[in-house]
Amino acid sequence: MAIDILNVGVSGLIGSQLGISTTSHNIANVNTAGYNRQRTDYIASLPQFLGSQYFGSGVELSNVERIFSQTLINELRTNSNGSAGYEAYLQEAQRLDNLVADADTGLNQQLQAFFASLQGVSDNPSSIPARQVLLSQAQMLAGRFQSLDSTLSKQRDTLNDGIVATADHISAIARDIAQLNNAITGAVSAGGGIAGQPNDMRDQRDRLLDELATLTNVTTIDQADGSTSVFLGNGQALVIGVVYNTVVAQPSVTDPRQYGVFLQPSSGSAQIDITSQISGGKLGGLFQFRRELLEPAINTLGRVAIGLSETMNDQHALGMDLNNQLGGLFFTDFNDPAIATRRVLTPTGYAGPGSFSVDIVDPNTMTDSNYLLTMNAGTYTVTRLSDNTVVSSFAAPAPPATVNIGDGISLNIAANANNGDSFILAPTRGAAGEFDRVIDDVRGVAAALPVSTSTSLSNTGSGLVKSVQVTDTSTAVFATPFAITPPLRINFTSATTYDVIDNTTNAVLVAGATFVPNQDNNLLATAGPPVNAYGYEVVLAGAPRTGDQFFTDYNTGGIGDNRNSQLMAALQNIATLDNGRSNYSQAYGRLIAEVGTRTSEAEVNAASTKSLVEQTKARRDSLSGVNLDEEAANLLRFQQSYEASAQVISVARSLFDTLFQSVR
Repeated sequence: MAIDILNVGVSGLIGSQLGISTTSHNIANVNTAGYNRQRTDYIASLPQFLGSQYFGSGVELSNVERIFSQTLINELRTNSNGSAGYEAYLQEAQRLDNLVADADTGLNQQLQAFFASLQGVSDNPSSIPARQVLLSQAQMLAGRFQSLDSTLSKQRDTLNDGIVATADHISAIARDIAQLNNAITGAVSAGGGIAGQPNDMRDQRDRLLDELATLTNVTTIDQADGSTSVFLGNGQALVIGVVYNTVVAQPSVTDPRQYGVFLQPSSGSAQIDITSQISGGKLGGLFQFRRELLEPAINTLGRVAIGLSETMNDQHALGMDLNNQLGGLFFTDFNDPAIATRRVLTPTGYAGPGSFSVDIVDPNTMTDSNYLLTMNAGTYTVTRLSDNTVVSSFAAPAPPATVNIGDGISLNIAANANNGDSFILAPTRGAAGEFDRVIDDVRGVAAALPVSTSTSLSNTGSGLVKSVQVTDTSTAVFATPFAITPPLRINFTSATTYDVIDNTTNAVLVAGATFVPNQDNNLLATAGPPVNAYGYEVVLAGAPRTGDQFFTDYNTGGIGDNRNSQLMAALQNIATLDNGRSNYSQAYGRLIAEVGTRTSEAEVNAASTKSLVEQTKARRDSLSGVNLDEEAANLLRFQQSYEASAQVISVARSLFDTLFQSVR
């Protein structure tokens, strides 16, 4: 029995010592992030049978248990994934919001200054200083468009850098997890599957998995050998046992300006594009921001630039400058062939033959979206990417050909695409960076209209030319410089009828046209062919009498004429964008509102998910964290147990001594 007492005491001593060691380990790691407290579990040793009874033989350590809840860990990772995604989104959104909404960096203030200077020219059309102010403000407006586009482009580049860094971080974590898998499976197999688990290494792996969850969406599966398999997106393997794949960020094949993420298998096989599978985490937040805010902002800014340029150019072309010449370009011509070609993003590896380009047909009906052009089975399909809607589908025409594909744009086809080819069409991206003032000569501002009217001094009626409307200066009527060919004479043959006569040859062009007294009459449209296609209109009101005459001619010397500058200034408040819903400032204001709204939503979501993370961490810490009061109590308990076991050994020693003395 003395030998059994000694073994019992020794087992108790060892058990207490291990308990003290585990408790000390917990205390030492009280501040270690992700540490799960450990607990020593004991079982009674197999009893000895003596006589007719079983007698206990001491204690054995059954396990050093890691106290944790996989359910809580999964919940924490899910919440951390969402929180990190919203935080990444919010940081970028706030940067964008500060840019577009700030009066000093935004667009609206400069738009107002430009139109104010245009109104100055309208107030004094012959003033050279007023015209110089207009050109200066036009250049400043162009500079603001270019600055905004440059800043947004830099934010896109920074975003790409962030995607690259995050992808590299994911790959590094995958490598470390694979290495820990190797160490853990080795430790587990060393004990034949019976030995306790390598808890500290498991904690390290869990910390890496927690960190990975803040970067992207992952799922994990624990294997029987102690390893953990990690999957990205829709089940793409990142880590399987000791083998790991890498995540690579690089320019998209179809859109080199945007980076995507690809899984590079360790076997060296082809990369797998997983960009569309990424959600949540920092990586998902960056992709979501790019998709929902950055790209639409770049495109919206470009659309406003195109709308302003095209409508101003169109109106300016209908005017006449101080040199008596028809108006030329005021801002960039966005249908310049070089610009039109840049709107089609050629995919990596495409070698032709031929090319595509996109022309602007109607800025009013344009959207902020990019488009995907695909060729399959001899048919072109154009899909609007913002809502994945097919906007046009047509059989491949023989090039060269131009096809109006809707949404205010047309496609110029100078290529024989192959089945399977695809292209990104970006009608508005980068347009703000290409917006510029073209006009340089202050005398070249076409403030006047090229058509003048006059009234015969012998008229006896109350007929009055109310206005002249110029709609097209590309007609043959305006083909001769400094002239209208032919100039017209409107001769009233009665109070309700009139003839339209070539005032140079006296040839009657239209006879017997009908006039309605005391209301506005469009004389050329009412007269009909050929004069209704001359590219201008004369509106006559009042009540002319028989023999009254009115004349049209080229407005030579009309330096005080401000009719066209008034029409140009009026464009500030005309809804020329968003299908007639917005003027230039309102279209830009919609961008400000959208960015502001989504930024506010991101702030709320980031705050709420952060709170969820903190709550889940608190619950996990209450279960798995180190409580110093509890550990102090355990330390005291094991110390007392250790001392008691030592006393048992002392008693066993005394018994041995008594036994040896009795047999001497």
